[in-house]
Amino acid sequence: MRHLDRLPSAQPWTRPAAIVLFDGLPGQPPGTRAVLMRPTREALARQVVAQALAAGEARPLDRRLAPLDTAARTAAYLALFVPPPADPGATASCTAPGQGP
Repeated sequence: MRHLDRLPSAQPWTRPAAIVLFDGLPGQPPGTRAVLMRPTREALARQVVAQALAAGEARPLDRRLAPLDTAARTAAYLALFVPPPADPGATASCTAPGQGP
């Protein structure tokens, strides 16, 4: 095991403190090293967004709300596609829960 200060990257959110394991991690192939780190909120959020884009549950949009290619580098907006609730009566009002009259 060897301690690393920060992983090198141009993105600050991808430079967490890490530990290198040379052997003994469950599922680690023989002869490989594993970098062990705690994921940041930003890293987890990026992973969730990437999964939503891949599953078709989200779409990046430009400033005119036109769909962008999933490979586009910058999006002005992100549309998340949320299925309707199981209870049709739940959509009868636009009032947030707990904010009734």
